[in-house]
Amino acid sequence: MELGVLVEPEAIKRLESIEKDKLHIIFNKIKDNPPLTLSEGMLDAYMIPSIHVKKRKRDRKFHSIRDWSIFINTRYEALKDIIMNKIDTKNLISINKVSGGRVGIIGLVRSKKDNIIDIEDQSGTLKVLISMDTAEKVKEDDVIYVLGDYNSNILHASDVVWPDVPLGKVNQSDFKVKAVFASNKDVSDIDVSDITYLLIWKCTGWEQLSDKYPDLNVEVVSDETNPCMIDIGGLNVLVYFGDEVPESVLKRRFINLDKEDFIVEEAPDIFFTNSKMKNYKGITILDNGLINLHTREVIV
Repeated sequence: MELGVLVEPEAIKRLESIEKDKLHIIFNKIKDNPPLTLSEGMLDAYMIPSIHVKKRKRDRKFHSIRDWSIFINTRYEALKDIIMNKIDTKNLISINKVSGGRVGIIGLVRSKKDNIIDIEDQSGTLKVLISMDTAEKVKEDDVIYVLGDYNSNILHASDVVWPDVPLGKVNQSDFKVKAVFASNKDVSDIDVSDITYLLIWKCTGWEQLSDKYPDLNVEVVSDETNPCMIDIGGLNVLVYFGDEVPESVLKRRFINLDKEDFIVEEAPDIFFTNSKMKNYKGITILDNGLINLHTREVIV
């Protein structure tokens, strides 16, 4: 081997079976900290990926009405694309083409009064009558699809669709690893002897823990990086600490914080937020706890 270490026979066999795109991860880790002898067990440890921040919030400055228009259109187009994959587009038209009959519109909710909402797309605005139950769920700035019959200058909606995350299978990590999620607590005395990842929000004591366990993958989320999407062991972890209810975030597929949108394009596997442990469409929601990422067992 060109890395200057001895390799046990079992490790050689294992290396020959590993996909080429994963070998560079192993080689880089060996270069950083070369062992005297490379064993098969070490390969398993080397293959475990580090925490990777896939998406961070952007800090946007508004200098003009045009800047604000671009901001709103970016949200609309992103969420429109998600909704398009969820609906039958047979009746879909733009607002300026509405004249009567059965129509479907994807629009941004500009205002709401009782059970009448005003929605707009890039071609115009339209009044929509929705049920009182639906009105309780609709929020201003939502991007939604409404389907109904247009007459008397109003669309009578029979169906409303949000860009909501799909109901899917519970994804599991390919790696036999565990992760601790901790928020607003002291983590200095946590037993992490068999833990691979530690994700924290406003915790004390993590520096001591990191010094004691140098192989522990630690990611500290701060106000500057909240919200974000993180890859942990091949699973998507959405991180957001704020005022909005977790289920609402997943239904609306965006977070507006400090005049900036964070679009949730990819459905997360885990949602690390200020909420006690619950499940929404296969997504684990929690504020503190231990998760076996390989089995998705949660130990709170």
